[in-house]
Amino acid sequence: MGKNTKIKLTIACCIIVATLGIISVLLIDYFTDKSNYTTIDNFNDYYYSVPQKTKNLIFSTLNNTIRKNVSGDIPTDGAIIRSAEPYLYDYNINYDGYSGEFIVDIPAIQQSYLVNFNFNEDPEAFTGGYEVLIYCISGNKMIYPDFGCEEDLPFIKEAER
Repeated sequence: MGKNTKIKLTIACCIIVATLGIISVLLIDYFTDKSNYTTIDNFNDYYYSVPQKTKNLIFSTLNNTIRKNVSGDIPTDGAIIRSAEPYLYDYNINYDGYSGEFIVDIPAIQQSYLVNFNFNEDPEAFTGGYEVLIYCISGNKMIYPDFGCEEDLPFIKEAER
């Protein structure tokens, strides 16, 4: 194989790899949900030290649960952590990280959810399980009428509670 042939093959391979890379990026962008997530307005008031990755995961998981329970538009703001609840997270020895839980109220759609989250200061150290779970609430914790809440993973609630 001549020197020119090797150069041409190398250039052709580079062009193919670059083209595939560009197509991959475009496909990921195309299939990514570009709608804004429901953010929790006062999240940083209570959980300012939670890593951004965990915060984003909480917002996106909340958004997915709301989508399951609302047929129309989903609010992008106005959700608030219920101020009558304690807001702490504790060290969780089960996976060497922190666990927290709070109730979030969304007045625009009259829904509330229990948010359970786990995080580690070193994201690579998380050893498994669900980092964020959103549960339906019931009983005396409800402040809005029953809306027939559906959870993404209802079997988890039974196992953990």
